[in-house]
Amino acid sequence: MNFKRPLPPVRAGSLSRLAAPSASVRRKGRPKAIRAVNVNLTPNSKPQNEPSVAIRNHIVLATANDYRAPDGEPRIGVYRSTDGGRRFTNRLLPLPPDHAFSGDGVAAAGRRGLFLITGAAYLGEEKGSIVLYRSEDNGATFSGPQILDLGRTSPSVFNDKPFLAITPATSRRFRNHAYVAYSRYTRNSTRVSIFLVRSEDNGRTWSKPMRLTPALDANQLGTTVAIGPEGEVYVGWMASRNDFSRSATYEFRSSFDGGRTFTPRKRVSAVVPVLNRKLPVKSFTFRVFTLSFLGVDRSHGPHCGRLYAVWQDTRFNGNAHILLSVSDDKGASWSKPKRIDNSPLSSQNFFPFIAVSRSGEISVVYYTNRRAANLLDVYVAQSNNGGRCFRNRRVTTVSFNPVRKSAFRPPFIGDYIGVDYKPDGQIFAVWCDNRRGNEDIFGGGPD
Repeated sequence: MNFKRPLPPVRAGSLSRLAAPSASVRRKGRPKAIRAVNVNLTPNSKPQNEPSVAIRNHIVLATANDYRAPDGEPRIGVYRSTDGGRRFTNRLLPLPPDHAFSGDGVAAAGRRGLFLITGAAYLGEEKGSIVLYRSEDNGATFSGPQILDLGRTSPSVFNDKPFLAITPATSRRFRNHAYVAYSRYTRNSTRVSIFLVRSEDNGRTWSKPMRLTPALDANQLGTTVAIGPEGEVYVGWMASRNDFSRSATYEFRSSFDGGRTFTPRKRVSAVVPVLNRKLPVKSFTFRVFTLSFLGVDRSHGPHCGRLYAVWQDTRFNGNAHILLSVSDDKGASWSKPKRIDNSPLSSQNFFPFIAVSRSGEISVVYYTNRRAANLLDVYVAQSNNGGRCFRNRRVTTVSFNPVRKSAFRPPFIGDYIGVDYKPDGQIFAVWCDNRRGNEDIFGGGPD
C-alpha cells in the first residue's frame, strides 16, 4: 500500500473546527490575497499527510490522509475554506461498506458548485478500490462513496494512486466530462497496468475501466491527468522494469474524443529516479516516490494548448532536482528537459506539483532543503513566458524538520503536495509540515 499507519500512541487532543490564521488576515468583506502567511488546515494532535487542493471562486477545498479516526486507521480528510484560504473546517469522508481504511485523496473543481474527490479505499493489505465522492454545493456536503473499480482478492486486484481531472467550463467540447486514472496491480502486486474511467455527466455515472497499458512485470506508478483547451485528455505515468532503482521513463497517452480512444504510448523523457526511493540525506528516512505531473495552458495567450510535464530527477550527481519538458503539438513530441529550480546542485528538491493559471502563468511547488541540509521548505518556481525562464520563491515561513516527533516509523510525509490558483491570480499551495511537532497540513502562498 502507499501510505503508512502512525505509531501508537499519539497524544490525544481536541479537534478544532477552525485553523488559527494570523490576526493580520482576519478581515471582513471579500477575501484578500494571502501572502507570506502559512495557515494550519488541520490543527489537531493526530497526523495528516499527502494533501491535494482544488479552488473554485473563494472556495478552497483540500484533502489529505487523516489519522484521527478512533480506530487509528487513515481516512480521506476534507478541509474547506469559504474565505479564500484563511480559515478551514474539516471532516472525514465515510468508507465504503466492508472497507477498513482509505487515503490518496485528490480533489478537482468543476462548474456550478461541483467538486469531486477520488481516492483509494482498502479492504485490507494489497486490496484497494478506487472510490469517488461528489458535491454540488461547493464542497459543503458530499455524497457517499461510489466505487469506480473494486479491489478483489480472487483474482488479486489492488487499485492504487488515482488522479482526477474535470473538463473546464472554458472548453467548447466535452464540458461535462471527468476522468480518473490509476494503477491496477494484479498477481499479488507483481504485474501492473494503468487504467482510466470517465464520466460524461459531471461525475454522476462512470464508464467501465479502460486499460491504457498492458499488464507488465514492472512498476507503472503515479498517474496524472490534464485537460486541454478543447477537452483533450492527457494521461501520464512513470514506468520502470526494476522498481525505480536505477532508471524510469515518463510515459504518456492522449485522447481527442472525450476519453473514448487514446493515441499510442509515447515517451516524454528518460528519468533518473531517486535511488531506492531515499534521498542522500542522513536524517531523511522518509520515502520519496518519483511521480509524474502534467499541466496545460488554457489561456488566450500565445502559449495556449502548451503541455507541461514535471518530475524530480537525480541526473545531477545523484541529487534530486525539478525538471520540466514542454510539448506544443499535443504530446506528439517533447522538448529536452530543463531544470527549473535554482537551488544549489548539492541540495534535494522533490515532490513537484504544477498548476497553470487562467493567464498562462506556470507554478510548480516542491520541497527543498536549500536553506538547511536537514530541514525542509516549500518553494515555488513560476514562469510568465511559457516556461522559458522561472523565478523561485519561498512559500513556507518556517523551515521544518520532516522527521521531528514523527508518528510513523520510518517517518512518512506522503508522496505528493498540491497547488491551485485563486481567482485573484495568487496560488494556494498545500503540504505536510511538522513545525509544531506533528504532521499537519499547511497552506499558503509565496512571500
